[in-house]
Amino acid sequence: MSKYAHLCVPALILALAGIISSCEREDPGPLQETDRDYNETDFDRLEMGNAFRVTVEESSIYSIHVRGDRRNLDDLDVHKSGSTLVIRFDKDGNRKHDTYIDITMPKLRAANFSGASVPIIKGFNEPEDALDLFLSGATRAQLDATYNSVKAVLSGASELIMTGDGDALDTELSGASILKAFNFPVRTANVNVTGASSGQVRVSEELNAVASGSSSILYRGEPEVNADTSGNSSVEKD
Repeated sequence: MSKYAHLCVPALILALAGIISSCEREDPGPLQETDRDYNETDFDRLEMGNAFRVTVEESSIYSIHVRGDRRNLDDLDVHKSGSTLVIRFDKDGNRKHDTYIDITMPKLRAANFSGASVPIIKGFNEPEDALDLFLSGATRAQLDATYNSVKAVLSGASELIMTGDGDALDTELSGASILKAFNFPVRTANVNVTGASSGQVRVSEELNAVASGSSSILYRGEPEVNADTSGNSSVEKD
């Protein structure tokens, strides 16, 4: 037997593995554009990920319109869990083409976006109600609305830009996340930032600020400030 024969089997295994792996990847061909509508109603919470580009807008009617590559939409799972609308892919994959989701709904109480999603939430005028937002995995979100109170939890290099107004803001930032809320004035705010995160808030009466792990908080307004800093972090007036 050739002295090189022992090298052939590992080489063959590697070649077969490469073929199988390439078959599992999404076809990188051109966009096969299509769109679909879904009929789910009576939801006031959202949960989605998978790098979707999402627009959520206040309306008296419920609607869910999705557009993108046909292969992506074939893998899309849209369903309700209680009062939560859940949208996700039911198969893993490296998807070349973006998927766009447009949602209208009367009220939004909570939303959980992950996996590098890009959501825009706008038009909700709920001065007596609360909103809970959870952003993770490099999600980039925008909120343009009025709520009595907003709780925002950001992790994994996520970002939230807020415009509108409210009475109270409660936010936790970690993992190099960013909050930009100079254009969302509130009466009171609790801001906790860690892990090289940064927060910007506008507060009129009371700011409770905790910053650690090379993080920073900038504020505008003339609130009473209760600050706790450590690890080369700062709480400063802008």
